Amino acid sequence: MNLKTEVLVRNITNLHDARYCAGMGVKAVGFPMHKCSQEDLAKFREIMGWLSGIEYIAQLDGEKSFLESDLEGFGWVEMTDITFLEQIKSLNKKALLKLTMEELKALSSINLSSFTTDLALLVTLEIDNIKNSLKELKENYGFLPVYIDSGITKENVPEILSVFPGVGFSLTPGVEIKTGINDFEALSEVLEALDIDEYA
Repeated sequence: MNLKTEVLVRNITNLHDARYCAGMGVKAVGFPMHKCSQEDLAKFREIMGWLSGIEYIAQLDGEKSFLESDLEGFGWVEMTDITFLEQIKSLNKKALLKLTMEELKALSSINLSSFTTDLALLVTLEIDNIKNSLKELKENYGFLPVYIDSGITKENVPEILSVFPGVGFSLTPGVEIKTGINDFEALSEVLEALDIDEYA
């Protein structure tokens, strides 16, 4: 599937979900590694071993202590603390900085342009102010890759991309309907709305 913009699917915990995402053309899948055990990490690596043509995100979030070896094989590191940008950069990883619009505005004094090749933003928008927030992201942070993780539905995909062409989407697998199996309905609807060939 060819998508109109880049899509990340985070909070992957099993091979079934990961394979589905890889087959649907997403750019990267993320694994929740915040306080995960070595058994969890081994499971994530096993999942990665079954996939190809897709990138991987280590979702550290607020985790401040991690081993460099834990990040082997991951091209992205998701975090909420901007003070770790230089450390992530030194490991030749791309940082995915997760924050709200308010938190992003509070970083106005920091020159993010110096990280253009090493940083992407993952922004949670205010649901009642999506259009204005998208305009602000485009105008002030369009020099960086920007992904949003809220307010996305199959109905408003065209409007989102008309306001901020190229903005990426961050999605989740869906609701677990039985152990290890998720309902992909909401995810698949958004991906179908992004499918370049849907109405070809």
